[in-house]
Amino acid sequence: MPRLRVSGSQILAPDNTPIQLRGYNWGEWDQWLPTDGADNVADGANVVRIPLRWWGQWRPGVDSYDPDPNNPTHLDAQHLTDLDTAIQQAAADHLWIVLFIDSNNGQGANNFADNFFSGTATGQAMRDEFKTVWTTIATKYKDQPWLGALEILPEPRPQNVQDADIRAFYDEMIGAVRAVDPRTPIIVGGQDAYSPKTLEGAFPSSDPNVIFTADYFIFDPEQATPTDRNHYLTDFMSAHTVPVWINQVSINTGDGTDGFTPEETSAGTLLQAFDAENIGWTWWTYREDTTNVTHHGVYIRDAQNNWIPKGDWRSFIAGYF
Repeated sequence: MPRLRVSGSQILAPDNTPIQLRGYNWGEWDQWLPTDGADNVADGANVVRIPLRWWGQWRPGVDSYDPDPNNPTHLDAQHLTDLDTAIQQAAADHLWIVLFIDSNNGQGANNFADNFFSGTATGQAMRDEFKTVWTTIATKYKDQPWLGALEILPEPRPQNVQDADIRAFYDEMIGAVRAVDPRTPIIVGGQDAYSPKTLEGAFPSSDPNVIFTADYFIFDPEQATPTDRNHYLTDFMSAHTVPVWINQVSINTGDGTDGFTPEETSAGTLLQAFDAENIGWTWWTYREDTTNVTHHGVYIRDAQNNWIPKGDWRSFIAGYF
């Protein structure tokens, strides 16, 4: 199957030309519509980031973890079917797919004690099951021609853990993936929930075909310097000659009474900088199951639970693809 690959600080398309991956997160589980892929492509996107959530604390119906000891995959069958629908939909529209497996218990969110890095009996058992999950998923999609990259565990945030422990975890999971899929690029990031400040701690990786990542949220729309953390990204790229790709970029928006002008000004400054620095990204997020206009979704719900666009955010973001 044709694959993206890493070459120095660049990501190369199957024809060996550099590619900047820019698109959306379909970040909320099972909120995507059949037309979303085609709409994303029409806007100029070439990638989509799709989740599978496993062993965590989410709203009902999100967690794919199957505790049945007789299920060797530890994955709920219906979630696999729903994931496959999203993957096939994105592939049919020729979007590169970044598939990530999220585990907020495993990553140590909310100070969860038995996380993958804890060394407790529960933590180790679930870490072993997570490795099996990755073997299952990598095997299932290794021949999917539009599989762009596999993101091992977003936003690790365990307490009192060294960078070396994070790298050892990633290397262990990469080994499981590489046993069945030697070619698809892998995505890893640093501690403190993928902070740009911790990116250095994610290096080196045991695998040369790795893309490094960070989150980049602008929390203050009036911030004068929305690019204040970019130097962590560019310094890292220069020091190690590796690619950096932002898995989630977004901004907390206001209520739209000012036409979202301050937020779009700040976001535009950041996205322009990413373009100049050869850093790709996916916007968080395309659809968000909320009526709160200040949240991140490009599409949100109205009072009747219908999807509605939030202002002109879709056309605004498309201008930077």
